Amino acid sequence: MNRRRDELPPEVLEALRRGRKIEAIKRLREARGLDLREAKQEVEAFLQVHPELFVTSHSPRHRHGLVFWLLLSLLLGVVLLLFSRRL
Repeated sequence: MNRRRDELPPEVLEALRRGRKIEAIKRLREARGLDLREAKQEVEAFLQVHPELFVTSHSPRHRHGLVFWLLLSLLLGVVLLLFSRRL
């Protein structure tokens, strides 16, 4: 098999774009039959050359959770205000 070292299978690249390094290592192991150490080294070497592909921040998911709790708190506050005026 003649492949360049800096090329990774599409499913590995997609996992890296989503910030899932462990999943990328697992998929590389499956695709190339590597052991854990070899797959980890290849993924990390690739990320040294292409750091822009790996998303390290999971803040969008966290931000959605924060927005949910803020809206829920606001809704509960409005409900409590409405019920307190009826009493």
